[in-house]
Amino acid sequence: MIEARIRFGSGRRSKFRVATEARKLALQDMAHGLLRAKVDPDLAEKLVRDAAQADDAEFSKLQRVAAVAAEPTSNVVRPKVKAGAPGETVQAYADRWFDDRERRGLSSVEHDRGRLALHVMPTLGALPIVDVTSDNLRALVEDLDGKVLRDDFGWSTAGKVWGLVTKMFSDACKSKVASLRVRRDNPATDVRGPDRGENKAKQWLYPNEGEALLACADVPLRWRRLYALAIYLYLRPGELAALEWRDVDLAHDYVNVHQALDIRADKVKSTKTGITRKVPIHPSLKPLLKALHTEAGGAGRVVQNTHDNKKAEHGMPPLEDLAEKLREHLRRAKVDRADLHVKRPTTKVITFYDLRSTGITWEVLAKTEALVIMQRAGHKNLSTTQIYIREAETLGVSAGKPFPAFPSSLFASPTGPGSGPSSGPGGDDSAEKMLDSQRPQGDSNPCYSLERAVSWAGLDDGDV
Repeated sequence: MIEARIRFGSGRRSKFRVATEARKLALQDMAHGLLRAKVDPDLAEKLVRDAAQADDAEFSKLQRVAAVAAEPTSNVVRPKVKAGAPGETVQAYADRWFDDRERRGLSSVEHDRGRLALHVMPTLGALPIVDVTSDNLRALVEDLDGKVLRDDFGWSTAGKVWGLVTKMFSDACKSKVASLRVRRDNPATDVRGPDRGENKAKQWLYPNEGEALLACADVPLRWRRLYALAIYLYLRPGELAALEWRDVDLAHDYVNVHQALDIRADKVKSTKTGITRKVPIHPSLKPLLKALHTEAGGAGRVVQNTHDNKKAEHGMPPLEDLAEKLREHLRRAKVDRADLHVKRPTTKVITFYDLRSTGITWEVLAKTEALVIMQRAGHKNLSTTQIYIREAETLGVSAGKPFPAFPSSLFASPTGPGSGPSSGPGGDDSAEKMLDSQRPQGDSNPCYSLERAVSWAGLDDGDV
């Protein structure tokens, strides 16, 4: 395998492994084109990472997506005009519109900028905002539908892009901010959006599969502890990253969930639905939380580490590792159900976020009342909770008791057997010695061993 190192953003260099030198050069060209076009670095990195792992046919599709995003933006000369002036282009207006959304604290701005840069600006970016017509937007919808049919992306992505476009043009004529009102009409009013496809089935682990994962000695201890917290508290990843020990009431057996962390931006915000809630601590989880509380001294965040190389003040692994590592660890635990690992037109492979779905669905299996589940999960609407109820009702076989007790190995010292690089695939004694001088001291991470902090920092190629 050949290693490609590509820089995304200020001082951030990512590594990709590919089979040929030609693929390496193609990846570098793709990345440079996206960054020249000022595509959000996180979105550009995700596209390049997907391309690095794709087969030849999928790689060609991703190259087309990247080319569409990069080429027009680099060739278009954007006149410098006063904000709201007749010559202001859609691209210039979108920049101001996103700046205002960022000022108001919307956390999805960076991702939304990337979506418009990839899928809208090549079609509309150079047009004056005041001259855009319904026919222009119908042409955009046709382009989005075409990309879905070519399998460049899914129908849900097309829907999200169209939602941004309709909101932007609605604000262009009705915004509360005077400087953003530049049109008398909304050209999107009578335009039908992209076609909807089939909703893909949610993935979740059966109780006996979750039990196998948490008991598997071939899965590093800090990962098993992270999975246990994600399932038994069923928090969203950002909520879990922001959870502090002062919000964990071991005396009264509940966790107070009132904030979330934007993991990429390292900013604390409210929960997704703005709902503050209390999640009960399941009896099976309490011994683990007590052990983690003791290791951490009861201070700071529940998921935390203190090495010098991390990019943000949280203890979560890199986001791009979460889903891939979960599937790898499931295979090690002999949890190889096809629904979890095979991508199909009507199903998706399991991701880290689906551990939240797992915990919520286990609540259904445990016969918890729907309204109680709704409150604990932080859903705004009962209809959302009912999705999980329907999923649980499809389970026609015995799959184990929900929220089983943890194996004793989960309470082992984080520096004990099963936690170091030599205990799992990919680690050995020589690697252990080589990294001794690079390890930070005094790691207070309650969930992950000191040995593994270096791997998450990107300094070794061991099992992360």
